[in-house]
Amino acid sequence: MEVQILSRALAELIFQNLPRSIINQTSLNFMGNTEVGKVSHWYDKLGVAVVKLTGNLKVGDKIKVVTGSEEFEDSVPSMQVDHKEVQSGKAGDEVAIKLSQKAKEGSVIHSAE
Repeated sequence: MEVQILSRALAELIFQNLPRSIINQTSLNFMGNTEVGKVSHWYDKLGVAVVKLTGNLKVGDKIKVVTGSEEFEDSVPSMQVDHKEVQSGKAGDEVAIKLSQKAKEGSVIHSAE
């Protein structure tokens, strides 16, 4: 935990004068948050994102959704593949997940753990 706090403080010092979009992309990787997918479709009325996975994701995982300079954290409450509930997905899968806030096509999903 102390290492994460120090890493975050160091990243903030390094990136404090850079544009937010560069900070989001660079510091997420620097602090161990890895990309796990990209939103390929957004169902606005349902609040559901279809995500093309580039890594592993499972129900209960904490994620960070990044759209340009905007971002929010969420958790994965449920996941579906072809309208069937699943507990996890792997790189190459297209999964549907419910999000608490709006995402857009092209939004990047990072692991927040």
